[in-house]
Amino acid sequence: MNRKIIAITLWITLAALSFALGWFLRPATAPETAANPDGLPVGKSTTTASILDTEYGSSQNPNATDSASLAAGALASSGALSDADINEIGQLFKSSLDPIERRLAFSKLLAGLTDENALDIRAQIEHLHDESPEFREFHFAWGKIGGEDAVVHGADTPETDMAATIAGWASASPDAAVQWLENLEMVDNPDFDYLLKDRGSDPERLKNLFASGMVQGLSISDTQKATDFVLGMIDDKPGRAEDLIGVVTNNILRSQSPTDAATWAESLPEGPVRSEAMGRVASTFARENPEAAAEWASEFVYQEKGGRIVYGIANRWAREDGQATANWLQSLGSEAPGRNGAFYNTFERWAGDDPVAASQYLSDMPASEHRDAAVSGLVSRHRWEDPVAAIVWADSISSEKQRLETITRAGQAWTRLDPTAAAEWAVASGLPENLQRAIINPPKKKGR
Repeated sequence: MNRKIIAITLWITLAALSFALGWFLRPATAPETAANPDGLPVGKSTTTASILDTEYGSSQNPNATDSASLAAGALASSGALSDADINEIGQLFKSSLDPIERRLAFSKLLAGLTDENALDIRAQIEHLHDESPEFREFHFAWGKIGGEDAVVHGADTPETDMAATIAGWASASPDAAVQWLENLEMVDNPDFDYLLKDRGSDPERLKNLFASGMVQGLSISDTQKATDFVLGMIDDKPGRAEDLIGVVTNNILRSQSPTDAATWAESLPEGPVRSEAMGRVASTFARENPEAAAEWASEFVYQEKGGRIVYGIANRWAREDGQATANWLQSLGSEAPGRNGAFYNTFERWAGDDPVAASQYLSDMPASEHRDAAVSGLVSRHRWEDPVAAIVWADSISSEKQRLETITRAGQAWTRLDPTAAAEWAVASGLPENLQRAIINPPKKKGR
């Protein structure tokens, strides 16, 4: 490509105008909607419901809230269920097409659950997929009252139900549940013959699954116990500890303010686990008050894996104010980890919301590594609306490797929109032949 044919400033101006035109003509997009997980039967806390929805899946029943409130009366008046009651309610649960009626029936089954009738009630829900909310919620409830017996029953079934059962047990009897898992030996244990010998399950993988359920339950009953359990895994399973601290963090954020969650996260030992927790806190904190979140994070962004914190704040803040986010990212020192990725995401979003402002901001930025990342983000957003302008922007990237990669991606988008024009440009561009071929023959894939 002959980069001296037209001055880059002229191209940037044209690009900005083109982006603006695309913005005003683009079709309206549906607004983001917050997840509205199906409510658990009355008697369980919102925190419990949210945790189960996050880990085990959530129902998309739009009448969940009405269903849960209508179930209150049924639960309040429910007593012990006879065999006939269980069969009758179970048949209604399995056959009804009315989501409220179905939810009421399931609520009645859980309200009447006892150690003695647990297997009979399980028979009424065993037709469900083992990732369905009701299947998981039943086993959570059974774990709360059945403890070890309920958990071990799952070792003899083909469904994946033990993690949910352990979660229920840990929420009700955390010390007993933790002691059981710490002392568990599955090899040569007849209770686990079906899983280990018949199904060939790996004991280590099973223990990881059980640990997930344990953290879910502990974080309901005792945040400190859940935190200690996860921290105890750092030496032997650091990656697993990093994953599971996210479960604890999410549950704390549901029940406490972001500032309280931030205080808890700060108390964790420095390292990847704390960075993971802080990154999740930062994202929620930024949704509520991005300026305060940025101020809080300023002393932590330079720690190990601090890029998780930078990304968490920038990703949220950019949805509200791209310029403020970009200013904050520029204020961070060059040694701040994750800054380039945050610039990319910020300008990818900002260019969709206000292309003229994003373009002007980039025009005023001096050449740097993070400007290159920001331009790549802008190009990623607009290569489908205006690939020609996107290519011009990509050509302003100072890093040769990144410039060529970004130009190639924009050129491939152009090929999918106008193969003839893109091919003519590629041949005349002066790009290496391998990149010309990559542009003219982009990889086949679904969508974009």
